[in-house]
Amino acid sequence: MVYNMPVVRTATRGSEMADSADSVDKRHSAPGGPWALLPEEGVKELADRLTEYMTEIEMTDLPAVLEQVLDDFLVQCDGVPEDLEASDAVDRIVNGQLAVTMAYHLGRLEGRAPQLVERFLQEALEKWGHIHLEDETRVTDEDLDQLVERVLPKLRRWRYYLGRESEEA
Repeated sequence: MVYNMPVVRTATRGSEMADSADSVDKRHSAPGGPWALLPEEGVKELADRLTEYMTEIEMTDLPAVLEQVLDDFLVQCDGVPEDLEASDAVDRIVNGQLAVTMAYHLGRLEGRAPQLVERFLQEALEKWGHIHLEDETRVTDEDLDQLVERVLPKLRRWRYYLGRESEEA
């Protein structure tokens, strides 16, 4: 089976997302170009390595108002289950909170030490090699077996970049 993914344009509340051309230009200059990807094992190792440098990943280290903002991001992205009485609802919410908090701290790490993050990216790409993200707008059943390498990056690219490129053309 083949899944064709629509290209859509998104915006945050009250403001447009960054222009795609600017966003792509600001991406890391990785070997293989801005759309070079790591194999799944490389992603896991890089995530672990970056996490070692995030000293403040506890939820209690954030001001309550900032936690509310992160939770609002989670709600905006439908990260809260509709049925809050479901047996896994609390676990899903807590896992979502952890994910947005980790993303927040990764952004802080890159803001404080961009050269460190860039070095880790370069070293991971040199060690693991890279996979090039295809421009095609479909996902096959075989792709589903490689979620981290073939599906999730395509969804992110289609959602945030390709929609802008088609509007600019």
